[in-house]
Amino acid sequence: AMASNTHIHTLSLVNSNLHKAEGSVLAASLAQNNSVVHVNVENNCLDSASVKDFATCLLENPTSKLESLRFSQQKGTGNFFGRPVEEAFGQLLDKNETLLRLGFSCDDAHWRNHINRALLRNNDFARRRRKKQAGGEEEEVIAEEKTLRRVMLTTPPSNDQALAQDGPQRAVQGFVVAHRKFPTPS
Repeated sequence: AMASNTHIHTLSLVNSNLHKAEGSVLAASLAQNNSVVHVNVENNCLDSASVKDFATCLLENPTSKLESLRFSQQKGTGNFFGRPVEEAFGQLLDKNETLLRLGFSCDDAHWRNHINRALLRNNDFARRRRKKQAGGEEEEVIAEEKTLRRVMLTTPPSNDQALAQDGPQRAVQGFVVAHRKFPTPS
């Protein structure tokens, strides 16, 4: 029923005794649903396999409008769902640009960083979309001038390349090479 439902935008099943079998069915229905925006299944009895099913099924649905997915504090599990679940959500967020909030804890520092960066990217995309819909112009980045303190050449240029100019520049270059200083007007 959830797979073809177009009227429900927020699905909140907090502390509703949702078990792993129902979690996998719900995940499979989200693979086909394009209208649900918020899903909250916190404080239920989902295991890591059913939570991973959410990531793999959402990966199959590129037209999903899901922005918020929360499933922390599941009964019978610890604080973390394990590295395979974290990796599955990392791979999901590589391709998904609509998911803005993800409610679960990562134990692995690599996947936590990967997921956080993807969520920041998605939030930035959403901010830009909202700004574009409101008719606002994208703010122009102002160039900041900075002076160079030092220039390091890893390999010196050949004399032919350095002295390749003609005219008055050639005379100034010849003076600098011969006297090892710049000419002064006095």
